[in-house]
Amino acid sequence: MEVRARPVGGAHSCAAFTLAARRQLTSPRKTSVAVVDGSLYFVKGMPETVIGECVTYTAADGSATNLTEKGRTRALSQSRRMAASGLRVLAMAYGPTLDDLTFAGLVGMEDPPREGVIEAVQQLRRGGVSVLMLTGDSKDTALAIARRCSIIGGNGESFDDSTIDISSDDFHPSSHNPMDDLEFGAGLALSGEQLDAIRPENLTDSIMGVRVFYRVAPRHKLALVRALQRHGDIVAMTGDGVNDATALKAADIGIAMGRGGTDVAKEAADVVLADDNFTTITKAVAEGKGIFFNIRNFLAFQLSTSFAALSIESVATLFGLPSPLNAMQILWINIIMDGPPAQSLGVEPVDERILSARPRKASDPILTRALLFRAITSAALIMFLTLKVFFK
Repeated sequence: MEVRARPVGGAHSCAAFTLAARRQLTSPRKTSVAVVDGSLYFVKGMPETVIGECVTYTAADGSATNLTEKGRTRALSQSRRMAASGLRVLAMAYGPTLDDLTFAGLVGMEDPPREGVIEAVQQLRRGGVSVLMLTGDSKDTALAIARRCSIIGGNGESFDDSTIDISSDDFHPSSHNPMDDLEFGAGLALSGEQLDAIRPENLTDSIMGVRVFYRVAPRHKLALVRALQRHGDIVAMTGDGVNDATALKAADIGIAMGRGGTDVAKEAADVVLADDNFTTITKAVAEGKGIFFNIRNFLAFQLSTSFAALSIESVATLFGLPSPLNAMQILWINIIMDGPPAQSLGVEPVDERILSARPRKASDPILTRALLFRAITSAALIMFLTLKVFFK
């Protein structure tokens, strides 16, 4: 990762910044730098990258103290502890040049799930929808948020962000138990770097069962969409940035954010959420299932009555019997008896069992054998009772 920053000149209110701006470059790493004009670079980024670029850290008196490998290990361990609680962690550094950076500390930012998101994810999973998370955050943060949102189940542990001095001998990095990876979903997560190492023809099989993708770039999102489509899945992709446009366009259903989304993302998407609320997607899925179910009910009702009327007239004509239905009766059935009941079926509330059913395949027909069998048996019953009453 390339660290980018710009020098900020002028007076510095912090003593540590003033000392850093006046610091002479004596390390062998900075022999190529000839001029120090009092300006400072302020850098933020991934802890593992920023800490690796730092050569000193800020002591209690504001002076720069040499950052040893032990100190780096302590800082990275602290970063992992913060990330494991669901915090988005950034490392801060400053210095007169990018080759003379001083580690300033870690910042953990909490972005809790919006109200209703956890319930929405749980409802989608009960309904057979696989929810995947693609994020640029670290693995620990991604898994913690995924557990909190029920994407992989479980809730994140609370974290006490008390100040820890990396120069203190009282702090020891927590040991890593390999079994924790299995318990907390390491087998359910892949990084962008790991995705790059997978051959494109093997990507579809490699990501099956993975629910969390961390440290991903826009190209990874597009690759994942296409891999899932090759598996035969219907992919809905959410996004709000310019970099998400290609993945939104490639997905079967591109969903952009209406409030926080960019114009490019909205143009590339098929659906724009006016309220930027994930629960709206759940309502849309439920509405789609309900509409399809009601269409089938409508067809079953219409086909049964139409088959019955046609069969009654056919049987009467075949055996030379008088017609049980005259033109006015048939017209009455079509207009009065078919219309209102069919419309009622079209807006009937859907049973919870239908909403919890697994999604159907896009290739599944509306008219199935079961539906035709139900329509034919209903028509046969209507025909039998009508002829029985007519000739009685």
